[in-house]
Amino acid sequence: MEYRPPADSDLILCSPAGIHVYNTARFLAASNVSVLIYGESGVGKSRLAEVIQTREPFVRVDCNAIPAELFASELFGYMPNAFTGASNKRKIGLLEAANHGTILFDEVDGLSLENQVLLLHFLQNQTIIPLGALESRKIEARVISTAGRDPQEMIREGAFRQDLYYRLCVSRIHIPPLRERREAIPPLILHFIRKYAREYGVDPDQISLSQAQMAQLTALDWMGNVREVENFAQQLCFWGDTPEGVEECIRQVSQSIQYQELDHTPPSSQSPPGHTPLRQALREFEASYLQAVLSETPDLHTAARELGISLRTLLKKRAEFGLEHR
Repeated sequence: MEYRPPADSDLILCSPAGIHVYNTARFLAASNVSVLIYGESGVGKSRLAEVIQTREPFVRVDCNAIPAELFASELFGYMPNAFTGASNKRKIGLLEAANHGTILFDEVDGLSLENQVLLLHFLQNQTIIPLGALESRKIEARVISTAGRDPQEMIREGAFRQDLYYRLCVSRIHIPPLRERREAIPPLILHFIRKYAREYGVDPDQISLSQAQMAQLTALDWMGNVREVENFAQQLCFWGDTPEGVEECIRQVSQSIQYQELDHTPPSSQSPPGHTPLRQALREFEASYLQAVLSETPDLHTAARELGISLRTLLKKRAEFGLEHR
């Protein structure tokens, strides 16, 4: 069974789980409740948010792209010369730009605890005070958020505020990874082949995948999900106009996914005879070093700063290696 959303969407939800996700999104589009969409990288969270939003303007806030120290000024805006380095003209913040429309907080799980407080204050009061201003401004905007992890897990780890979660998540949608809905993989591949064949001026009928090849691709875990399938289809449209080209593209993506799976394998507690393979040794050192830093720092945000990585990356590695924080 294949279900096709509007033609301008890259989502093909041809599995029961996918149809349920899309139908839920369409149902929520008719409401004004805040929605949180979560799932692994590449499953299509931002695209589903576009299905839900119906009120313009639609403003997207990439929470991972804004430096933590600039989050307040970007979110609330500021008055002329409000702080050192500020413009001599008033800057409208992202929340004010989304007034009477929709604002998407993309990867909201990447916000520091300090900036979570700022966002919570707005959600509780529906008002903002631009930096340097004396009076608040009323903002009416629908809020949609996405997260790479279930925020409830982060709440248990002390990395996400429970009160913020309740404000963001009147309703939530989980998009399962492709490995949990493998029946979606073949039509996704064919969809993206048709899309990029037109862009590259290639006849899509020249790019032929046998049943055995499609079965091989369906069996892969596609750690990058829809985004990785899309990239594979692009390569096929560029190199796959011959049987040899198709085979090479499949070989490369299979090898790439195998490397990704190795990167997600916890370090072994037992060393094999002789020398430890370099990949395993590096992973064991990384796990040991991360555990040492976590044991010596008061909180996860401090640990992330000392390691020079984002909190989101630290949380992923902490879960990956099964590490503990004191």
